[in-house]
Amino acid sequence: MTFEELIGVCRQLTLPRDADTRRVEWVGHSRVIGFALQPDGATEIFLKGEALPPKSAIVRRHVQWDTWRGSSGAFRATRVVLPPDDYYRPVAALIVEELFRHEAETNLLRAFEAVEPILEMALRRLAASDDVIVGLIGELRLLGYLLTAAPTPTSKGIVLESWGGHRQQSRDFVAGQVAIEVKTTTRPSSVHRISRISQVDPDRDDTGQPVEKLYLVSIGLSPPEDPGDPAATISLPQSVDDALLVLGPSTEPHERTELQSLLLTRIRNYLSAGYDHDTMRTWPAFQSKYSLAFTRIYDMADPNVQVLRLADARRYSAVNENSVAYEIALPDQVTGDLNPQLDVPAFAQKVVCTIVAGDFGHTS
Repeated sequence: MTFEELIGVCRQLTLPRDADTRRVEWVGHSRVIGFALQPDGATEIFLKGEALPPKSAIVRRHVQWDTWRGSSGAFRATRVVLPPDDYYRPVAALIVEELFRHEAETNLLRAFEAVEPILEMALRRLAASDDVIVGLIGELRLLGYLLTAAPTPTSKGIVLESWGGHRQQSRDFVAGQVAIEVKTTTRPSSVHRISRISQVDPDRDDTGQPVEKLYLVSIGLSPPEDPGDPAATISLPQSVDDALLVLGPSTEPHERTELQSLLLTRIRNYLSAGYDHDTMRTWPAFQSKYSLAFTRIYDMADPNVQVLRLADARRYSAVNENSVAYEIALPDQVTGDLNPQLDVPAFAQKVVCTIVAGDFGHTS
């Protein structure tokens, strides 16, 4: 089939009646390749038959082999999903045209291997790196603790408003004179990349004294050595569900509260390619699982934390302090048992009291 014929098929696709059934338009003589739309308008390419093994890590994270339900019955196929933007319809048509050019109707596996580099280029723009996904998981874990410590819907709303990671602001959580930067790593120790000095140095007055409470929460996640490790239960979809359950009694779309919907909107904005929890939670790209290795809460106003400060950079007039990025390796222990703190629920309780009541010592 020609590109013009395939793009014509793509533009005539209709939305499914429900989230589980697809209206697949099979193309070609052998009907092994089909187009469909997801409820949100995302374009799906189905490659019918046994699972196709991608060589590219990016492609492997974005394809899924399963049994699917079409309007004429169930079928097994490898599925590729492209975003709902209109300009991805021609991309889908181009990919399928290349599959036909490489004789997909007689040898789908060989055609897939030939076209995989093109598919990788199309998906590269969508691919959130593992570091970004791990970072979001870490922020959601802390957000869950803070929301749990907030006793009322109003206070939970204040906590949710303090989360600014989705806005790409300088700190991940900011409310009044409290700021928290969350750094998540898959390394065995608290080694983190700092993109600007303000992430690790609190705002100070003219005398150099801190005027805000700045904490760096270091979270370590361990990838399992065995994919079936039962201790590896932390994933992005599970982290989202956990946060949703703190904000309402159900995670079902039709039963969500206003705060739950707001949370999902902000999670969607966090990743440049977007993460729609309802449609993407089963995507292979988001199925990586981890176990928790450590959580350490560093008080960054402590002078014993030996990191580069703004005052250090300002000694050099030719250096733009906002351009300085570097890596830190924080020790397991800085100041006795006081820094870092290890009791995350107790820390969350104190922070919420500060945010909501403005009294760091208040514990009711």
